[in-house]
Amino acid sequence: MTMSKSSPTRRLTILYLIALTSIALLSVAGQAVFQWAIQQQKHDTLVISAANRQMIFGQQISKDALFLAYSSDSSARTKTQQELQAVFAIWKQTFTGLQHGDTKLGLSGENSTTVQTLYRSIQPDFIAINQATQDILSSASNTKNRNSSAAQNDIKIILARENTFSSGMNAIVGRYQSEAEARASTIRVIELALLFITLTVLTGEALLVFRPATSALQRTMNEIFALKQSIAQQKQELGSGIDKLLKTNVAIAAGDFHARWQITYNLNNLLARFNSLLQIEASVGKFQKDAQPKPKPIIPAQLQTAPVQLQTANVVDNCEQIQRDMQRLAAVIREAKTKKHPVPIVGSSTTIAPLYQELGGNYISSSPPSEKKFKQQKR
Repeated sequence: MTMSKSSPTRRLTILYLIALTSIALLSVAGQAVFQWAIQQQKHDTLVISAANRQMIFGQQISKDALFLAYSSDSSARTKTQQELQAVFAIWKQTFTGLQHGDTKLGLSGENSTTVQTLYRSIQPDFIAINQATQDILSSASNTKNRNSSAAQNDIKIILARENTFSSGMNAIVGRYQSEAEARASTIRVIELALLFITLTVLTGEALLVFRPATSALQRTMNEIFALKQSIAQQKQELGSGIDKLLKTNVAIAAGDFHARWQITYNLNNLLARFNSLLQIEASVGKFQKDAQPKPKPIIPAQLQTAPVQLQTANVVDNCEQIQRDMQRLAAVIREAKTKKHPVPIVGSSTTIAPLYQELGGNYISSSPPSEKKFKQQKR
């Protein structure tokens, strides 16, 4: 019986814990996807920016190489040579980092197969520009060699290869951008899927946890209300039985000795009603236990049953006190009948206090006495 009653509560508890765990996992997964998306977006931005700068650096190398080949201003040539050395170093470092990674530049070197193929297609251009620029820088300090055929050939190589290199880098930048957009679209799909799953879990929690819990609570409250009405009816009948005992005692005092027979009957009837009241009390206790406050996320605050439980507890305490007083009264009456002495006066703070007062000092016998003996007892 206990298992059957606790089974629905256990089932709701398990479902509630599963729902909470699912929501927590979905929240963690959503946060992880969000953080990964931010990091990926930052990396994509950095890579695309570095690839774009490669085209700018290539154009700067061509410009500085031409200036060094045809300028006769020594101070300007020195400044341009320093600028070319700096740009050339960054250009080489960035190109290598884009393919193989560079922690200083924040480049991972993780490229798709398509991007790797594009890098391999412009690798000869990179090698040619690299060699020609190194030759120009090595001969830049020698004014006699700046217009030589070798220097002129290096200039032609840089100018010819720079266009091809820039076109290849432009294709790589476009591929980087398309892959970044594809990753962003995938992230959006994942976020929408997580949102849909979260809403599904919340809907399932409302249908499988909150609604059954609310329905069970409503049924329990209705049963408690019905039991309270039954208790009120039993108390009313109990009061009626006490009134009959009081009227019987008054009739005996008035000389109706046959009314003594009614005392035993009324007491038995009163005890039977108390037994019925105790059964209802046991039911109230059971529903009171079932109606214990559930966790706040399951039961809405407006449905909590603390006032009902307090009233029920008061009724149960009152019934228990009346039961103890009736048991004590029955014991006193049995003792008075057995030893044939008056019923002792015993106090009570419950609704049967008038019955104690009326029976106190009277004799209780199992058989009706003769009228003569009764008159003598009365005198």
